[in-house]
Amino acid sequence: MSAFESTNNNCGCDNTEVLGSQINGTSSATKDECVIALKVYDFCRLQECLTADDLGPARAACDTNCCGYTLNAGDVIRPPQDSASVSIENLKAKSVTVLGKKPNPFRPGYWDIELKFVFSYRLIFRDINGNEIACIKAQNSF
Repeated sequence: MSAFESTNNNCGCDNTEVLGSQINGTSSATKDECVIALKVYDFCRLQECLTADDLGPARAACDTNCCGYTLNAGDVIRPPQDSASVSIENLKAKSVTVLGKKPNPFRPGYWDIELKFVFSYRLIFRDINGNEIACIKAQNSF
């Protein structure tokens, strides 16, 4: 038998077990063991499906003129009267801001973090024939 023999300890580890090694002329046996420990992760993931109620109405991202009326940044966007459909293009998370961070009172070492997401996109309004009426840069926050 070899002094080193590969084993699998049924814990997902592939360790090497030392059998019959000689220390000062006497035989001794040592064995590697699996250790279960808490893991530290450098990222986290939370997925929420946002609805129109969560985001609220679309707001103008910048000052613009649309179909005869002026929109200032932050104003609610109203569809043009002759629009039959609206579509969204280039939706992206424009920014993520940390609003607050405090220790979790129930889990030491964990934090409660409050984030603000700003989403930017373009709204394309079309008439009944599919012709583009207006294109407005918009944004929402959550």
